[in-house]
Amino acid sequence: MATALRNLTFFTICMALINLNAFADQALSSIKNLQQPNNSQFASGQPKAQEFTALKEAGIQHIINLRPVSETPDLNEEKIVTDNNMRYHNIPIASIADLTQENVATLDKLLKQIGSEKTLLHCASGNRVGAMMALRANWLQGKSAEDSLAIGESFGLTRLKPAVNSLLK
Repeated sequence: MATALRNLTFFTICMALINLNAFADQALSSIKNLQQPNNSQFASGQPKAQEFTALKEAGIQHIINLRPVSETPDLNEEKIVTDNNMRYHNIPIASIADLTQENVATLDKLLKQIGSEKTLLHCASGNRVGAMMALRANWLQGKSAEDSLAIGESFGLTRLKPAVNSLLK
């Protein structure tokens, strides 16, 4: 009887976890342009306030926001993130002019500190995330321009590709 009860309890817990994961996957699927280029890093457009809970449930521990606060004046993202027991980081990239070696070095240092902890990097669409990751791959990791652009695209690089390509030369 005790074995049957343990098996039932184990089964119940497994089903609850499957349902929780299905809920989190469904909630995550609504995040604009969500991608997972590697095991620990995700990239996306701006999550809605209610989607941060799903991100936490999916194991995300850090949010790196590349948007200036002025782009989302009605969203206190830092509070929402910290209320969900995640760490919030902001590197404001407002335009191509902010795709600088200093900002890329700041992002690189932050990603090195975070290590393999699950992290979401986002901007409005994912395009600035891809740009920054492409520049990081080239300027700081020594990747070729071609490989760096491919890395950038895996993180969401789209319409900034010509500008990033110019910066890689």
